[in-house]
Amino acid sequence: MLNLAEDWRKKDFLALGKGKTRLRQMVEETSRCIRCYTCVEVCPAIPHAKPSDFTVDTSEKVPPAFAFHILRYSLVADSCIDCGQCEELCPMDIPNALFMHSLAVELQELYGYRAGEDISLPKVSPVETFFREKEHEEKEHKEKEHENQASEEEGESAWASSVGLARLTR
Repeated sequence: MLNLAEDWRKKDFLALGKGKTRLRQMVEETSRCIRCYTCVEVCPAIPHAKPSDFTVDTSEKVPPAFAFHILRYSLVADSCIDCGQCEELCPMDIPNALFMHSLAVELQELYGYRAGEDISLPKVSPVETFFREKEHEEKEHKEKEHENQASEEEGESAWASSVGLARLTR
């Protein structure tokens, strides 16, 4: 049975090609996306994720920028459990699970980590890194907004003082 699965995997992965050929096929297949985001909503590997976590293009155009898909694939691949829901429920029949699985296999070969078999984090966890960086960026953004607001208030106060002094000296 395992040999049969391995044979199918080889057949599917060979059809994907390598390098630019694989990338070209991914771009072509994902160009059918209608932005329903079912792939994000049903994924058990990212239960708290929102489509906006993967959206780099806010124009709402259809299909979304390829960056949405490649970002999602690369961030979820180390956590993907091959449930296939992203592909099964995709109304446009995009082979999401195949792309995710192919990336997961490459990560397994690079880092020796197999999602679902080991509960420890992989040596490199793109999902964890992504969300930590996103939280850090949001925190920095809030701090800058607070600093800007304080600076504006300080500037307004200084301006008001200078205007008041100017009136007194006249």
